[in-house]
Amino acid sequence: MFLQEQQRKGVIVATDCNFSMAVAHHAVELKIPVFVIMPSCCSSPRLRIYRDYGAMVISYGSTGHDSQNHARHLAKDNGYLYLEESVPLILTSTLHIEVTHVCL
Repeated sequence: MFLQEQQRKGVIVATDCNFSMAVAHHAVELKIPVFVIMPSCCSSPRLRIYRDYGAMVISYGSTGHDSQNHARHLAKDNGYLYLEESVPLILTSTLHIEVTHVCL
């Protein structure tokens, strides 16, 4: 469950994909702080998309793995909710984001 304290502090993601864009878009729309951690090799246009949504973008590391580890560390230290694409989840009560895992 997405606690009010986490909602106040924010969510954090660490991938450059549709999942992260959806989280950034909806979190900002709901006035929930969102942090996107991306490898330093990501292109400027991609970074700009997240910033245009209103997300705080942090470049960290040279690989996606580096960024994910940093995001987990930041989440633990600051009380952010860390969201990961590979984990199917539904957050409907407070966050109003629905992410479902589709098996093909």
